[in-house]
Amino acid sequence: MKEKMQREYSIPFELFAKAFTLFQRKFVYPRCWIITAFLGAVIVFYVSAALQDPGNTLTYVLIFACLAVIFIQWYNPKKIRRQLLNAIKDLGDETYRLTVEEDGLTIGTILPEPEEDAEQESGDGFHDIFPEEPPQLADTVIPFNKQVKIVESAEFFLVYQVRAMFYVIPKQAFSPEENRQLAGLFAEKLGRQFCPDKQTERN
Repeated sequence: MKEKMQREYSIPFELFAKAFTLFQRKFVYPRCWIITAFLGAVIVFYVSAALQDPGNTLTYVLIFACLAVIFIQWYNPKKIRRQLLNAIKDLGDETYRLTVEEDGLTIGTILPEPEEDAEQESGDGFHDIFPEEPPQLADTVIPFNKQVKIVESAEFFLVYQVRAMFYVIPKQAFSPEENRQLAGLFAEKLGRQFCPDKQTERN
């Protein structure tokens, strides 16, 4: 496995909010639209049935049930977004390490250094002879395969492991040439699973 690039970076809250909005627009809302269209057709059918037989109360129940499902489909993503962003804001900025290799990415969270307290003697006059362990990296390996999709925006790369997790790689952590190299690598390894965000391009 040949290492191509390694970088440490943090993700500003505003950038994460933009990335999550893009994630929902690309990978969550399309499903909402499909379900809405299907249930909309069902509602039209039941409305027609209700007009033909106004006394059939089951028809009205089914219409309201479809409307409730449509409402939930659009309400839940907004609720999740609000809760997630509040949690991220409380966490503060974390530092990540990205390693780019020929066959995939490795992303790890760098844990903060433990605070160094002044060395104090215990009551028996002995000191702690065991040094604290260095911070550990919780690494996630993301191979370039069919379960990975990457969207490029003007400010970041959005890496999505299908039905698992998404990651944000801010472009500001790299030079323009390095960003072009990353885009070229993603296009080569993922093909149509890597794409620029068309709405970003228009802006």
